[in-house]
Amino acid sequence: MASKFVRAFKAANADLGKKGVLLTIYCGALSFMCNSMGTGLTNTLFRPIADGNGWDYAQLIGFNTYAGWLGIAASVLFGQWQLKKGAKFISAVGLFAAAGGIWLFGHAGSVLVFAIAVALDRCAATAYDKNASVTLVTSWFPTRKAIVLGWSTMGVPLVNILFIPAVTWGAANLGISTTSTLIAAVFIVLGLVTILFVKNTPEECGAYPDNIPPAQPDVAAGPAQEGYRSPWTFKKLASNKNVWIMSLGMGLMWLAVIGVVSQDIPRIISLGYSEGFATWVLFVCAFISIGGSYFWGLLDQLVGTKKALIAFGVFFTLVLGVYLLQSYGTAYIWVSVACSMFCVGGIPNLVPSMIGTVFGRYDFPAANRFISPICNLLFSSAYLVVSACLSAFGGYNQAYLILMGICLAGLVLMCFASDKMIGYAPHAG
Repeated sequence: MASKFVRAFKAANADLGKKGVLLTIYCGALSFMCNSMGTGLTNTLFRPIADGNGWDYAQLIGFNTYAGWLGIAASVLFGQWQLKKGAKFISAVGLFAAAGGIWLFGHAGSVLVFAIAVALDRCAATAYDKNASVTLVTSWFPTRKAIVLGWSTMGVPLVNILFIPAVTWGAANLGISTTSTLIAAVFIVLGLVTILFVKNTPEECGAYPDNIPPAQPDVAAGPAQEGYRSPWTFKKLASNKNVWIMSLGMGLMWLAVIGVVSQDIPRIISLGYSEGFATWVLFVCAFISIGGSYFWGLLDQLVGTKKALIAFGVFFTLVLGVYLLQSYGTAYIWVSVACSMFCVGGIPNLVPSMIGTVFGRYDFPAANRFISPICNLLFSSAYLVVSACLSAFGGYNQAYLILMGICLAGLVLMCFASDKMIGYAPHAG
């Protein structure tokens, strides 16, 4: 076991190559922006927009769920489009669409326009993050995807370190409209970077998958990925029992995570603490989350994705139990948020890694266009679960109990999932 850990640790710290490092940073930026538009905005701008316009806050956060459901169709369409045009093209389209969505978000004069803005941003995120980003990682690092995803998903905790404090300050000092315009400018810059510099595969820029030259005896040459036509059609994927077990199991656990972290600031404020204290708790605990992203990627590399997902489900179920104790004192707030932040970069790492483990580099885009929308459907429902509990009970503990049950259901499903490779693997054997 010790030697296996040493090998995994060496793999985690092996040279990714200059171009591979830049690709990893780029994918981290996409992860950062995607989660900023989700939990970041929910924790920062939804409440002041609701209060400033006299709109119902519970209704506004409910839009996240409906937008996520609409994003399912968008994810399927972008996934199909990606098979024809490539991840680079889809990423650029999504980033420019997101720029328009966040600008509209900050300038919405009615609930309808606000809902449209949220929907546009969530649909765009399925393009640049849920499809393009994870496809790029799997294409560039087919056997080292776990640890690379561990690095790139560090963009998730950076939302609490950078985005939430910056947007909270911007909304208070510059106004919501100006703040949203600045965020839109970031999306435009990323879109231009995509067009100018990003490549779909390492071969396009003279690099190698996993940064390993093909001349090495342990890496056999395979067909060009760009010309590969996957046999995994929607019908074939839909008829595979394991695909459904994986999708539902991972999606339910993701739902539980989003349901918790998207409401951390409002929850802490509801306990009588200031917004400043709530923001400070998330800011400090986000540093723990950076280590968590690396940990879950390393664990994946060490024991395999399925076992890592099971460990994740067990741990997060216990974390939800601590959330139920938050009203008993500040210490419980710090411990619960620290533990959830440790997990927040884990599930967006482990989900694409599991898809890549089962389907490989060549069939990942085809499988992801089916599995990712199912996961999106489930984790987008987190906002509706929380919104319904707030409306029905007026408190968070009932929502945490329901989320605990949902997480356990996902955990049980993952215990029955198979991580056997069924995709095309020219390097196997």
